[in-house]
Amino acid sequence: MQMWEVIELFEEIKFRYPSFLSGEKTREVWYKDGLKNVEFDVALANLEQYHATEEKWLPSLARLSRPLVDREDHRHEFLKSMTEEHNNNLEKWSKAAVPPPDHIKERMRQLGSGTRNQATTEHRS
Repeated sequence: MQMWEVIELFEEIKFRYPSFLSGEKTREVWYKDGLKNVEFDVALANLEQYHATEEKWLPSLARLSRPLVDREDHRHEFLKSMTEEHNNNLEKWSKAAVPPPDHIKERMRQLGSGTRNQATTEHRS
């Protein structure tokens, strides 16, 4: 980004956030500290995205400097975190699991083999 693009970016920020201090010293510091290494379109897109989702606070230099992330990337990260959480839960559940009591095991064997005990047969008659 060139200094004239920083001025244009600051005008966009000032339009959205009237309290933003966009003086010459601020422009110089933000340019030197990172905006010189960022494409203007990337910084503007980050500003627009930030303003649409978190407009209450002024954007930081770091927020404007980050690489663009599209919606598919956000969805992928969300699904990845949900999968990790589910896998962690499965691991915790397997560690906390206990085998069923013997009488339940026996009943499941009976149901699986098709045999019934006398009490069940008498109850249904």
